[in-house]
Amino acid sequence: MKLANECIDCITAFVQSRAAQSAGENCGDVSNVIALNAERPVSRVCGGNSNFPAATNLKFLPIQPSRQDITVALDKILAARKARAKYFDQDLFFDPTWAMLLDLYRSELAESRLSVSSLCLGSGVPNTTALRYIQILEARGYVDRAADEKDKRRIFVRLTDKARDAMAAYFETIMARGFAAKSRR
Repeated sequence: MKLANECIDCITAFVQSRAAQSAGENCGDVSNVIALNAERPVSRVCGGNSNFPAATNLKFLPIQPSRQDITVALDKILAARKARAKYFDQDLFFDPTWAMLLDLYRSELAESRLSVSSLCLGSGVPNTTALRYIQILEARGYVDRAADEKDKRRIFVRLTDKARDAMAAYFETIMARGFAAKSRR
């Protein structure tokens, strides 16, 4: 009976944590459950009849969104920004650097590159303003520029490791809190 109760406790903890996670509640380690691990074999805990470890041996691992999940979230954010532009004056939402970072991160996830001119166009501001913001991002260590090897007139912009890590952490945070729903596989 004690073993059965441990299994029930384990299942209950798992279900509660997944429910809290789906609701976007902040429940500490429990809200970030993705997998359960045991320090001892499951067969010794529940007589070999359960896939769940004893509740006392639960370990919670953080959610790591997949590249596809992040791409879906990015696409939703970019679509929402475009929709916003249909209904409001663009100067009310003046954030060209964020638009650039989103475009660059989306481009990297798609394993493609963005030229300076494409990045300027996507920022939603005049080219001179966009170029100034690219310089700011470069000065702060968020982007690098590199000449196109085939056409030296074209310059590509890419995220630095610092920016890539920050974007990945940002998306992990918002997705763990339910701000961007995960894709269905």
